[in-house]
Amino acid sequence: GAPAGGATAAPGGGAPGGKKSVRSAEKARSSTCPFADAVARAAIAAYREVTPEGFAPGQTVLAAFLASFPDGRLEVLSLGVGTKFLPRAQAAADEAGWRLRDMHAEVLAKRALRRVLWRHATPGSPLLARDAGAYRLREGVHLHFYTSTQACGNAVIRRWAKVGPEPYFDLP
Repeated sequence: GAPAGGATAAPGGGAPGGKKSVRSAEKARSSTCPFADAVARAAIAAYREVTPEGFAPGQTVLAAFLASFPDGRLEVLSLGVGTKFLPRAQAAADEAGWRLRDMHAEVLAKRALRRVLWRHATPGSPLLARDAGAYRLREGVHLHFYTSTQACGNAVIRRWAKVGPEPYFDLP
């Protein structure tokens, strides 16, 4: 199938023999987990629902948080899109500062999830229940995370990770 978000290899890029090069995240994959497939389909469908028709983002990373409910329903709670998703001119024209450019999709999805959770911190929420003065997920509700590509940095490249105690500093 097509890669999430309609990402394509860079123009002019190619492999020997005239074949177009494809990033690892864009290679076709087969899954052995129907639930993971449903999570991915729901996240991608929500992304396509909010993007303008004909929009071609290039190398876009999509991240989403979803909730599964006891009745089997799956709901996308938040989306984040990274890797220069927003054109520079649109970001510069945003005087109010509501639009972000060139951030990690995972961070944006997490920020959006926090807003959703705060909105659900009310009596009768289908997502959260109050328990001993604090909110928690309702019984049978589970959170799931989707990303269209693997995380970057030390989360992926173990050989660069340093093992041992980390220095901690008090912030002023």
